[in-house]
Amino acid sequence: MGWYVCMIQATGIVAIDPRGVMGALGKLPWSYPEDLRFFAETIRNHPIIMGRKTWESLPDKYKHGRDIVVFSRRMHPPQCIGVSSFAEYGTLSLNHPFLIGGAELFESFFQQNLLKACFVTHIKKEYWGDTFFPITRLSGWKKECICNTEDFSIYYYENNSDQNT
Repeated sequence: MGWYVCMIQATGIVAIDPRGVMGALGKLPWSYPEDLRFFAETIRNHPIIMGRKTWESLPDKYKHGRDIVVFSRRMHPPQCIGVSSFAEYGTLSLNHPFLIGGAELFESFFQQNLLKACFVTHIKKEYWGDTFFPITRLSGWKKECICNTEDFSIYYYENNSDQNT
């Protein structure tokens, strides 16, 4: 009998422009307070998962009062749970975690079939950026609009399949 690791699926949360831009020089390229409130309320009291670059750019107000998992091969902040592989991630016990970035980690979670759902804020205006969300990975997922404003719409995507292909 072999042992295997049961991976914890996460729910993603991200804001993107029409081209999939999610970041510019390590920051959000826009400012929509209503969307930031949605982000804060949605992840409140939940563990959050991110890569090193996202950790470094994350405002301090999100760095307290929850379990924080940082994927990094070289840096593990002392107040966080540092992991350098999905094998290490698989040893964790997290209750309803949210993946908040960055782009490389979103792609890895898609590849590992570890995203069960994703809240995506679709910003209606285009912005310059250097970091892109792999939006085509959500093709075929069930989606529901949960908020529509003049500047953005928030959709809840749910993966109803066994694979994210």
